[in-house]
Amino acid sequence: MTTVLHIAPFDASKYPPLLNTVRVSAARGIRSVVVASVPLAARDAVPTPEVVAPARVRGGAAQLTFLAAAGARLVRSFRPDLVVGHNMRGLGVASLLPTRAPLVYHCHDFEHANAWIPRVEWAASLRATEVWVPAEERRDRAAALGLRAPVRVVENCPVRMGELPAPGRLRRWLASEGVPNADTVPIVLRHGGIGRSQCILETVETLPQLPRGTVFVVVGEGGGAYRERCIARAAELGVGDRLRFHPFVSHGELWELLVDATVGMTLYAPTGPNAAAPAPNKVYECMAAGVPVVVTHGNSIARMVEASGAGLSVPVDVARLTDALRTFIVDDALRKLMGSAAREAHLARYHYESELAPTIFGALSASTAS
Repeated sequence: MTTVLHIAPFDASKYPPLLNTVRVSAARGIRSVVVASVPLAARDAVPTPEVVAPARVRGGAAQLTFLAAAGARLVRSFRPDLVVGHNMRGLGVASLLPTRAPLVYHCHDFEHANAWIPRVEWAASLRATEVWVPAEERRDRAAALGLRAPVRVVENCPVRMGELPAPGRLRRWLASEGVPNADTVPIVLRHGGIGRSQCILETVETLPQLPRGTVFVVVGEGGGAYRERCIARAAELGVGDRLRFHPFVSHGELWELLVDATVGMTLYAPTGPNAAAPAPNKVYECMAAGVPVVVTHGNSIARMVEASGAGLSVPVDVARLTDALRTFIVDDALRKLMGSAAREAHLARYHYESELAPTIFGALSASTAS
């Protein structure tokens, strides 16, 4: 049986690109084997029975040791036809495994906090057959690093969602939280990580200027002091009851919440090394659910959204963000038009099957099918 081995130096249950590769594999009769370096938050979210992960969190060197030992064992057991090393640490481990199978470096982020990392990354990439990056800007970054293997842009799209769940789950939760008129209130939704680069605080600042009753729902976990700052600011503005943090749900359950949203707020603030080339899966997931999006102006994601007619792009500015969100809330015709365009763009082009087709995985999948 054709087998793909994933070396994942993270919680594999929370990484949509890995999860979507596994989903596409399953649909095409390809076995996926995954080794992760940290415990899984939601084992059922990884759609393969072959998953190895530690029972407890380990330190940096211990994580790599676990990945290397488990990876070598899985290579001997399954003899993979393709190995995918996720991020630099996954690539480093995968490059040392005892197999001659083609190796993909799936580079979700460039991890360059230390000066020595690019040198290690370059050396490990010599073993790679292909490099996958999630945005056009990162193709340029890979070239600047001197990565030798061909670079493919594999955008963080979901698998093709031919059918969506019935709406209502998110609105029922809002009703249970005591939100008035929960079945009809406009919902601005943000899902994913909770941190200052996600522009959650800026969106809180828009609430007093948005139509009465509009609720801002954040679906995610963590955030710590930043989350508390957002809550405090909402209270100061008199809109504390209009900011809601929904409990974390697994990736497969997100659709039951997304379909209730009025608009997706998917801005990224320029606070990190990847801000110039964001590749947020949340943009594509909103589009798949038929939800128009507001994105940060001036990058490849913004150009894609604008060309698809799937939403609006604005700079990270409270006044401009307020105008964009208000537009979708008050203009039913535009919201429906752009929501439909978003959904159509997903079905026609922006889904993971399409993204993987021109890669070495696509060739392996085609040969398996034949």
